Amino acid sequence: MKKLLTFLIVPMLFASCATVTARKDYDLRIHSDAANAKAVVNDSSYVLPARVKVVRSKEDLAIKLITDSVTKNYTIKSSPSPRFVYGNLLFLQAAPVGYIVDFTSPKRFYYGYKVNLTTNDTVTTIIPRLARGYINYFSKTYPTSKGDVYFSAALLHTSHFYLQPRNEPATNNIGFFGVGAGLEYYYKSNKYVKINAGYALGAEPFEYFGAHESTSAANFTLTNNYKVSRFSFGYGFNYGIYKWRL
Repeated sequence: MKKLLTFLIVPMLFASCATVTARKDYDLRIHSDAANAKAVVNDSSYVLPARVKVVRSKEDLAIKLITDSVTKNYTIKSSPSPRFVYGNLLFLQAAPVGYIVDFTSPKRFYYGYKVNLTTNDTVTTIIPRLARGYINYFSKTYPTSKGDVYFSAALLHTSHFYLQPRNEPATNNIGFFGVGAGLEYYYKSNKYVKINAGYALGAEPFEYFGAHESTSAANFTLTNNYKVSRFSFGYGFNYGIYKWRL
């Protein structure tokens, strides 16, 4: 059983969503409001509307629109793909190595799935909707100042326990009750101390009759942290109390 779990878990740690599920190229649908229009992409000409196979890349994609009366150059900005943004929500917490693999792969990019080239539009730079949201999200700085105090709380979170009690076989338990609280104090605008405390219960809270096992964990953490843009890095101490009862 342990070998089977290792076989299943290790690929998850080193694989990633976009790298595994996305192809290096895909079909981009190109339309235009002009009649008899053509588009030139990577030195190839297509009669519109057309499906154009494009290669995922961090570089922007150039498109030339040719009609009977006008020739215009467009640029589609490279954007993080939905697979990378949404598919890694789990990997970022459960398997961060997979997120790093995706972050170094060109498969994390795309140019949208459909683009409409309008001849009378003065805008020639096209930004996919997901990229606009991505840019807006990461452009926010959330400034902090010396003396700021922040409080955080966590309620009813899921916990998984794998314990090896003395003179007992290994036990697995999943609980759906947990609480936690944290306090942050900024002693400089980019440095803060954080205290966290949490408690998780692994046993079923309504299983009181007959023989049953229960697990619980209490954790206390004290860290010193550095804030860089939207990210924080720190070091500190953790003290945990883990209990198993039968």
